[in-house]
Amino acid sequence: MRFLSGEAGAHAVRRDPELQRFYRRKLVQKGFGKASVAVARKLGIRLWIMLRDQIEYNEFCRRGQKQQKSSDACAGMPEKRYGANSHRLIDSAARLPKREIEKLIMVIDDRRDDKWSLPTD
Repeated sequence: MRFLSGEAGAHAVRRDPELQRFYRRKLVQKGFGKASVAVARKLGIRLWIMLRDQIEYNEFCRRGQKQQKSSDACAGMPEKRYGANSHRLIDSAARLPKREIEKLIMVIDDRRDDKWSLPTD
């Protein structure tokens, strides 16, 4: 089953521009194997929705375009605050002024010194 879903994903990437953009983004982020599995999973989710709602692929795509034009969140499309960069401290630190970064480094160094210092009686 995994082989067939991978083959279907490879074929769909050549035909569907949206899946092609998704695949290329995942290819850069994660590599070939994970990108092809991600596309196969996305196809499986699409298939499940089409079976659940008893619609054809054209109707599925139409609903997706309608939802993207409105400001509602799409399934599988998280809001910005939960994006890939929300957990990266380096990106947050890059936006801080130099003085703030120096203060943070000093606080971290002070905590390290307190942790490893010997108690004085």
